[in-house]
Amino acid sequence: MGDVTDLSSLASTSIDFMFASNLFEHLSQNEFASVLRQLKRILARNGTLNLLQLNYYYTSRKYFDDYTHRTIYSHTSICDFLEAHGYRVIECRPRFLPLTVKSRLPV
Repeated sequence: MGDVTDLSSLASTSIDFMFASNLFEHLSQNEFASVLRQLKRILARNGTLNLLQLNYYYTSRKYFDDYTHRTIYSHTSICDFLEAHGYRVIECRPRFLPLTVKSRLPV
């Protein structure tokens, strides 16, 4: 456990599969870019970064109901951001999960 913006404790090429869920909307773009740079060092040769991320395109009316959201990404902009930082997007599903798990129904 630790600060996602400091991955220096992880060994180079030590991670085959990195998963982040609903994380990067809570960081600035500079912080996200820093994490991506660090992941380049940490990911193994064929390692993958796998993201579940809110899609502002579909959630704009309620996106900032969570006061901790700092940065907006749609399915297009997050793929562009990743590619601009040297990542190859293998698959992008614009509509995968609901905005929130808060519900009157059991989850």
